[in-house]
Amino acid sequence: MVLERAEHLAERHLQPAVGLDILEDDHAAVGEHLPELIAAGVDAVAPVDTSAGMSLGALKAEYGDRLAFVGGIDAESVLRNGTPESIRAAVQQALEDAARGGGLILGASSEELFEDFPLENILAMHEAVRSLGRYPIGANFS
Repeated sequence: MVLERAEHLAERHLQPAVGLDILEDDHAAVGEHLPELIAAGVDAVAPVDTSAGMSLGALKAEYGDRLAFVGGIDAESVLRNGTPESIRAAVQQALEDAARGGGLILGASSEELFEDFPLENILAMHEAVRSLGRYPIGANFS
């Protein structure tokens, strides 16, 4: 059943411009089904929602050679309610956990940036990704 649904979702969410099958998860932890999703042809999981119990580091360690990950920065507790300093720390942690070797598209766990997110926080995430997310990963951490 899961495999049939995964095949359907992979087909429906195919990104023909880049040739990737991407599973857009509805903010639920799908970790236990990732082997089946990989077998179904899924190349990336979006979003990695840490508030739903997904661990970016654990996902990267287990599946990083077969999947790419999108998201990883908690939209509610970090982007909506955090400070620029906590956002920079969250970006650095996500990069430390999952950026080495590629396969990470860092962003909000919700895939959207809502109008009630403080602009200062969105800009802090953007700046942190620009300054910390350059290769070699880790060279700019302080």
